[in-house]
Amino acid sequence: MPEKWSVLVQNLEQWSPELGQLWNKFGFIPQWQT
Repeated sequence: MPEKWSVLVQNLEQWSPELGQLWNKFGFIPQWQT
C-alpha cells in the first residue's frame, strides 16, 4: 500500500442519512478541504 494516499467520497449523505448527519457536525471545515 502506498505511504501517502487519500480517499475521495462524494454525495455521502445521499446514500446514508446517518452519515450525512455526522458530516454536518464537521461544518467548520471548509468544503474544499474535505
